[in-house]
Amino acid sequence: SLAVTGAQGPLLLVLAGTAGELAPAVGFSQRASRRPVAGYVLVDAATPPVDGGVVDWPDAPVAYLATPAADPLQVNQARLRGWVVRELADPAEVAAAVAAVAAES
Repeated sequence: SLAVTGAQGPLLLVLAGTAGELAPAVGFSQRASRRPVAGYVLVDAATPPVDGGVVDWPDAPVAYLATPAADPLQVNQARLRGWVVRELADPAEVAAAVAAVAAES
């Protein structure tokens, strides 16, 4: 947990799989805890529903990392939302891609 580790903001939140749908709630909880969010990285993730009732999300830049295992519909959703989409040929490239996004934040 971020609270237990004493993490300070701004944070780059990385969510994978179905956890991607929770990005708005995770971001809100961090802001409520006075830890600003610098950005979000969704890895092969489900995108949050458009009608999720969260009108102020995304509150920071979003990058979508897609390995060959990514659902093409979710990758397309990320593109349609104007997020940065990086297609990775190998899942082993994820850590380096997250580091690159962090350097850009």
